[in-house]
Amino acid sequence: MYGFIDSMMGNIHVGYRYAKLALSFFERFDNREVHCSTITAFWVLVAPWHENSLGDTLEQIRHAFKVGMEIGDHENAMFAMMMDCTHSFYSGCPLAILLD
Repeated sequence: MYGFIDSMMGNIHVGYRYAKLALSFFERFDNREVHCSTITAFWVLVAPWHENSLGDTLEQIRHAFKVGMEIGDHENAMFAMMMDCTHSFYSGCPLAILLD
């Protein structure tokens, strides 16, 4: 969330680096409880500002949903699914693709 706040304050590159740092902790530590919420926060709140494309975030947000359902983090999994639908809509995905 600090990366998101930094990005909103105009430091997009610094915020992106902090958010990537948070993601890198999952490679070193196995903390499954916050995995879904961290992935979702990064790909919903930070990455679209840096990567300039909502369509690029869809695969990662879907991965966050799967992780959340696997570990029982239903609240964050449903938030990820809601953001998947929102990003799909705003990026212009055809509805037939969303049915899969």
